[in-house]
Amino acid sequence: MQLKDFTEANEDVFFLMQNSFNDFHIGLVKSSTLYVTELLDRSNEREEISLILYILSLVALVISFIVLIPVVHSVNQQKDKVLSLFCEIDNSVIRLLSSL
Repeated sequence: MQLKDFTEANEDVFFLMQNSFNDFHIGLVKSSTLYVTELLDRSNEREEISLILYILSLVALVISFIVLIPVVHSVNQQKDKVLSLFCEIDNSVIRLLSSL
């Protein structure tokens, strides 16, 4: 066979190339399949971790609201008591104190 006869259209060259690189092609396909499988496993693991952290943050938020609401209510009641005490002071006492 002459060098000019080596073209991709030639059946003998095509089959030679196909058979020569078939094992290489199969190895590349296996390697890329394993790589994609590993990436999917890692992304699923990260997704599970992200979901766990999201749920934990929601639980922490609910617990903090449960603790915070009674505290705010208590502070509001104390504020009302202090304001009511100031309202009970007589005007003459306030004038006397302001003049000092």
